[in-house]
Amino acid sequence: MNNNRLSTSSSPSVDRDLLLLDLKVMLEGGSNYEQSPEGQIVIKSTGKFLKKGSPRRVIINDECGSTLNEFESIKSCAVYLGISHQTVLRRLRDEKPIEWNSRLIFVKSNNS
Repeated sequence: MNNNRLSTSSSPSVDRDLLLLDLKVMLEGGSNYEQSPEGQIVIKSTGKFLKKGSPRRVIINDECGSTLNEFESIKSCAVYLGISHQTVLRRLRDEKPIEWNSRLIFVKSNNS
């Protein structure tokens, strides 16, 4: 009655050789992505285009709340500030200031 329960069943039998063969076939096979003549990346198995998402607009405010600069993407903001993309993302989430040119600035999402 309880043979199929995880807590009482014995370890499942797995054919290791078959598993390794399947893994080898997948790793040696070609990529599932290809580039179309227009430059877009197509997923071969589904025939759909790979979506990269739209850039997230951000603004930089000083401690008084006045806007210092606006950017079309997080990456362009990170390049301007000379910090990593991940740091900008983290500051967007936790809303902590960044010390830049001996002043505190805040990175905010621009929802316009």
